[in-house]
Amino acid sequence: MSAFEIVLLMVAAVHALAAAMVIHRMIVGPTILDRAVAVDLLTVLLVMGIALYTAETGATWGVVAMLSLTACAFVATLAVARFVAREELRGGRPGTAAEDTPTSTGAHDAIHVTPSHPDFHGADPGRGSTREEEGA
Repeated sequence: MSAFEIVLLMVAAVHALAAAMVIHRMIVGPTILDRAVAVDLLTVLLVMGIALYTAETGATWGVVAMLSLTACAFVATLAVARFVAREELRGGRPGTAAEDTPTSTGAHDAIHVTPSHPDFHGADPGRGSTREEEGA
């Protein structure tokens, strides 16, 4: 057994111990954020384990697996962050975030400018205006 293999075994043992602690946090974690961080850390440990295997065997598939796992973990982290942000916006109440944002305009008032609107400059809303009518 070479010195490189001994170092790899020691690092693998440290990773196994860290994975056990992360799995404990994932099960016991009091909040969803604790569990999300634990899943992220478990993914990092898995990627590091694949890196150790790739370093030992020289397998080329490890790079693709590591990149795809990190991409999936990134998307999952964004999804959890968005979910938690919506829950905080609502204050933990059921419903949608759109219901909680009061506006003074209707559904199409912000899109369609009417003649009574201050931004209306005399063009016929049904027909639009041309450059010749504007004097340009």
